[in-house]
Amino acid sequence: MPIAFFGTADFSAPSLRALLDAGYSVDPVITKPDAPGKRGTALQPPQVKTIAEEASIPVLQPASKEELAAGIGDYPDVTGGVVVAYGMLIPEEVLNHFSQPLINVHASLLPRWRGPSPVAAAILHGDQQTGISLMQLTPEMDEGPVYLRETIDLEGSETRPGLEARLAELGGETIGQRLEDIRGGWLKPEPQDGSQATYAPLLDKSAGEIDWQQSAEYLARQIRAFLGWPGSHTLISNHRVTIEAARPVDQHGQPGTFQFRNGRLIGYAGDGGLDITRLKPAGKSSMTGDAFARGYMRA
Repeated sequence: MPIAFFGTADFSAPSLRALLDAGYSVDPVITKPDAPGKRGTALQPPQVKTIAEEASIPVLQPASKEELAAGIGDYPDVTGGVVVAYGMLIPEEVLNHFSQPLINVHASLLPRWRGPSPVAAAILHGDQQTGISLMQLTPEMDEGPVYLRETIDLEGSETRPGLEARLAELGGETIGQRLEDIRGGWLKPEPQDGSQATYAPLLDKSAGEIDWQQSAEYLARQIRAFLGWPGSHTLISNHRVTIEAARPVDQHGQPGTFQFRNGRLIGYAGDGGLDITRLKPAGKSSMTGDAFARGYMRA
């Protein structure tokens, strides 16, 4: 019997590919509507839409929960499905359409980091491990019972884009190999311990504003966690910049001030300093800290 696939973010693409490679009949693929590209360019389709069209799989792109419920109603023979970074809560009406539970691939070791930003949260908080969870979808966000977790160790140098890509591949590999065990009833879900739950909120641009009273270690993690979105923003010599790479150094000064010496741009935090190795001024290309200091800072 065919299964439905719900996914929108790039994180979901490896899971769809893995299911197709494993021989599953996927019909339909449900994804969010095409969205404008960077800086308001032409509408861009989600990766999963492109994959589905190349495989001649019907695609639904509902703009609301009501459209989602109406669209899935046209597929009475679809008994279950997989959800990976779909980007919209699936209402109970849609969950009840399926005779088998929908299985969610979530990018954390649930119940740690429920919510929409688990990868950034793991980096920001200095977790030593993260991974993916295969969870039974319920109306409540990320609270369903978990079938299995796959764990990876973190080295403390990961960026969000890199770690997200790594977890996306792990999620695809795992769902491709274990979905049959779940659908066949050989792998049983276990309830989460809600007392251990933590929440990773949706990130907006304001979350990336750098608070120089924080420790240098924390700010280095923030820069890695928020790389790409929402970015880590500050003012240096009255220039608005996004810091893209930095490392803690044992140097001290007034928090929120900057010094350029011996080819190194140092920003002073509440405890220690940051050697800013790469940053992007507003409206300009990314550059090294050295190039920025020589071109934008004045003695």
